[in-house]
Amino acid sequence: MSEKCDVTKQKEAMANLMLPEYRQLVDTLFAQKSPILIPNCSKAHATIINELIVKHTPDNGDVYFYSEKFDKECFNNADFLVEVKKAVERGVTFHLACTNACEAEYFKKTLGNNVQIEENVTRIAMKKGNEAPTPINFSTNGTAVRLEKDSCKPEADVSGNDPIAAQKLIYAFNNICL
Repeated sequence: MSEKCDVTKQKEAMANLMLPEYRQLVDTLFAQKSPILIPNCSKAHATIINELIVKHTPDNGDVYFYSEKFDKECFNNADFLVEVKKAVERGVTFHLACTNACEAEYFKKTLGNNVQIEENVTRIAMKKGNEAPTPINFSTNGTAVRLEKDSCKPEADVSGNDPIAAQKLIYAFNNICL
């Protein structure tokens, strides 16, 4: 029981870091491929997580983003787009799926031929027990994962090393996009 409390205290401490320290900590955990759960409780955290998922995608790898909409605050951010440009130079391919018409012109301009965008796709939902399915959003590079279990909230579960969850999300992505 006390171990669980310690984990909760650690997550609270991480969530309360200033953004530069949060970025540094997440970057380190991703570089180490740490399975530690990282709190993501704001749009600012989401922007940092998505940027670092791109940064830590292997050369010639793939990164997947599935969203109801690509929030400009998160995805049209200068730091994020710098990492996107670097990833394109490393041969990374971007797979984007949006349940609505994509408002992601900045992606198209930045990515050129390194992007596959699917619009108006089926909504993926997660069911927990007897509860009604909840729409989700996610991003992954096959190892690191950011999963919003409720697309109405900017909170997500994040791990720098969860290849099983990543493969399940990629499978779901490919099933609705191919």
